[in-house]
Amino acid sequence: MNYHKLMGDFSRLAGLDDVEFEDAGGYFEIGGQPLFLAHEAAFGRITLSAPVATLKASESDLAGRLLELNLMLMRSGGYAFGYDPETATCLLVASHPIAALDAAGLDAAISAIVAKTEAARGLVLLGLELDDVADAKALNDLMSRQETTLIRA
Repeated sequence: MNYHKLMGDFSRLAGLDDVEFEDAGGYFEIGGQPLFLAHEAAFGRITLSAPVATLKASESDLAGRLLELNLMLMRSGGYAFGYDPETATCLLVASHPIAALDAAGLDAAISAIVAKTEAARGLVLLGLELDDVADAKALNDLMSRQETTLIRA
C-alpha cells in the first residue's frame, strides 16, 4: 500500500472526493472536527492530529509535560498528546504505519481520533485546572491513570 493509493481509497470511502491530499498530507473536517493528516514519507507513516485546546503562555509548563507524555506514548504506538508551539495548541496525535493500513483501517483510525478528542479535551482542561495550583504530580498521576482508557489505541 502506498500513500497516494491509500488516500484515494480513503477519500472515496469517506465521501471526501473534494479533499486534496498533497504529498505532505492535508487538512479536512469530519463532523465539524478539524483534522490534520501528515504524511511522513521517510518513515512510511501517517500521523493524524486533532486540536484539543489552545494553551495560554502561562501554561507552557503543562505543554512541556504533555510533550513528554507524547514521546512516551508514541514509542508504544498509541494515541498521545502533542503540542504545536506556533499556535500554542495541544493536539491529540496518532501515528500509523502506511504498510499496515488500508482505506478501511485509515477510516477506523480517523473515527477513533475523532471519538477520543472530546474526552482528551476534558482531560486537558482538568490538567489546566491542576496546573493553576501548580500540582504537577497530581497531573502526572492523572495522565498515567487515564492513559489506558482515553489515549491508547
